[in-house]
Amino acid sequence: MAASKLAAGFDQTNLKMLEDQLLCDVIFEAGGERIGAHKFILASRSSVFRYRFLEAPNEIYVHLADKDPNIVWTFLRYLYTGIVEVTATNADALVCIAEEYQSEDLIEKCVSILAANLTPETTCMFLKKYHKYARSDIIENCIKLIVANLQALHTGQLAPLPLPCLQAVLASEGLGLPEEEVYKVAMKWAQAQCGLQNQAVTGANKRMVLGEAFSEIRFPIMNKDYFVDHVSNKGILTDEEEKGILLHFLQKKTGTINLPFKAYRRGIKSKHELMRFQKRQVGWECRGHKKDAICFLPSADITLHGIKIYGKCDQEGKLNATVIIQDNRGDALTSLVAQLQTTTSEALYDLLFKHPVILNGGAEYDIICTLEGGKTYFGNDGRETVNENGVEFKFKRTRFSSNNTVVNQGQIPGLIYSL
Repeated sequence: MAASKLAAGFDQTNLKMLEDQLLCDVIFEAGGERIGAHKFILASRSSVFRYRFLEAPNEIYVHLADKDPNIVWTFLRYLYTGIVEVTATNADALVCIAEEYQSEDLIEKCVSILAANLTPETTCMFLKKYHKYARSDIIENCIKLIVANLQALHTGQLAPLPLPCLQAVLASEGLGLPEEEVYKVAMKWAQAQCGLQNQAVTGANKRMVLGEAFSEIRFPIMNKDYFVDHVSNKGILTDEEEKGILLHFLQKKTGTINLPFKAYRRGIKSKHELMRFQKRQVGWECRGHKKDAICFLPSADITLHGIKIYGKCDQEGKLNATVIIQDNRGDALTSLVAQLQTTTSEALYDLLFKHPVILNGGAEYDIICTLEGGKTYFGNDGRETVNENGVEFKFKRTRFSSNNTVVNQGQIPGLIYSL
């Protein structure tokens, strides 16, 4: 009898046994399907399975009626091989089953995928579900994303934010909002929490649910009239605190000595403008059927607030613009549609995103711009590398450019960013 040829790897032979459903000694029932597996593999990869089968060695069935069979198959393949294809579509369901069976490596993979596809509107819910699993750098990026878009979030989007994360947001020196708006955001969150905790919506209860985050609101730097009309006598502050803040407004320093609130303004991050061209000419055709695009790579994390484009060069008129920022996977991170009224005397125009986007250092991004309106100015003598404010920006040609914009010439002359 000829000897059988062994497969290259132990994990692959195990996977073959799973996929061919050979010698299975445990059966998963999921969504009306039965999937066989092997207790030895499951117990070696999950402490939950190990304890379960040691306590009940004769157990045959694992009931997962609420689970999608495709998710169960994906989970089992991961246990057998350590390899998994996580997508934005299946990550959430995989986290649920990975939590149940304490597969921490799989949870980390899934959370990383989910974090890469966040928007300002979905970040708070993401943190509610996964902040205990997310790496510190992921949480930091989430906080930055919320800070950059805080005013645009409505109560329903903000309410899921965990209290420690809200405190980090309110403590941020980068909040580009008046303190009155910061206060409104905190009150929106607190009101939602009162409802979730079946508490009456009172000033005292709002303060209670805010916990230590309450002390991050900088009451002493508010507009005096706003404070008197909207904060004072609302049960939010104690009489002593109100008196101290009012004395502060009257510039009596003794009134703020013992207050638990910071009395200095936040360090608002200033925006920087980077220009990649050294010269300018006239006559760039922008007819709307071709795209001007450029790829760039920052050496450090930045927040991209917008871009600069050239205006019309031959006559006054309207210039229609559509801009998309996408990552190297082709996923759109932010976009805008604008109509500019341009003059021949003004060459440069700013296009600012409604939601600034955080870009990671060392990653490539494409700026894709569709312009319609005739001839515009254009830049030439472009630089491949620009060093500014301690960040190196590298520019390169992208396949998305169909209107001849490249590194050394074309549209998209500048970036508007903060650090």
